[in-house]
Amino acid sequence: MPQVFFQVVWNTFRECVREPVYLVLLTLSLALNGLVPAFALFVFRSQEKLVRDSDMATMMMFGMITAVLCASNTVSREIRNSTALLVLSKPVNRPLFISAKVVGVSAVMLLFCILNGLSTLIALRVAVDQFRFDELLFWGFLSLLLLSLVYGAGANYMTRKNFSQQALLFMSITIPLWAIFAHFRTDHAKVVGLDGETAKAVFLLTLSILAMGVISTALSTVLNFVGNLTVSSFIFMLGLMSPYFFGIEAKDGNVISQIIYAIIPNWQQFWMADAISLHKEITFSFIMNAFTYFCLLVSIFLITAILLFQDREIGNNNAR
Repeated sequence: MPQVFFQVVWNTFRECVREPVYLVLLTLSLALNGLVPAFALFVFRSQEKLVRDSDMATMMMFGMITAVLCASNTVSREIRNSTALLVLSKPVNRPLFISAKVVGVSAVMLLFCILNGLSTLIALRVAVDQFRFDELLFWGFLSLLLLSLVYGAGANYMTRKNFSQQALLFMSITIPLWAIFAHFRTDHAKVVGLDGETAKAVFLLTLSILAMGVISTALSTVLNFVGNLTVSSFIFMLGLMSPYFFGIEAKDGNVISQIIYAIIPNWQQFWMADAISLHKEITFSFIMNAFTYFCLLVSIFLITAILLFQDREIGNNNAR
């Protein structure tokens, strides 16, 4: 049974990374992250805040869209065209199947977050000086994105390998290496390094995107792409505004607000860009509390996904 589970996880991961739209969204988000330092020259003593806020916002928005796309392509589409029925006709039960799908989508989103997180740290390193930016790191990062597309096209032409998969493989190797180079590159004979507090904030933001991936996978068992994106966007926006709409009244003792505030995912728990701008340290205890909240969210929506998929019709049949 574990072998079947990991096989479904691997198939889900491979199917997602082979989708051209995944590569398009990833490349676009990385390119936007890399270009932001060029606009930091137009601000005064706020270049780091501009880069950090813009890159993290890009990572969050593109992460949500990518999560919905991956979940819809691997779950909703397989239910609609009865592909999932072929898997469930074998000794694979529904809870195992949907759990493997959740893990597979989460793995894809983790790769998305790692590359975007590294691009954010590199961009922040580029904009460390308010009067100039490191042109080598700036143009080098953008060149890596272009080279990844060239490599993917070349591998597809020469060996008939999947273009998206090969381009992503190139990015997955070169961007971490470029981040290491950026960390040890000196500025005025001093090693500046990548920002540790921003790395913590990116980690917390990654947790929120992974949680959104689980939510999108759960919704994809009953909704198509458009419906999934609509509901996921509503949950995302409501979760961002819930501290204002319900959090204040919940603290004042309003029972209804307390219930609603507890049910709606609070994405503000994972957004630490403002705290860094105010020079507040992200403590280890806060990270652990956020991770506990993340585990709770994932558990709830994983159970929800299993329950929604348990009696879901697949094609014209109802496989049990």
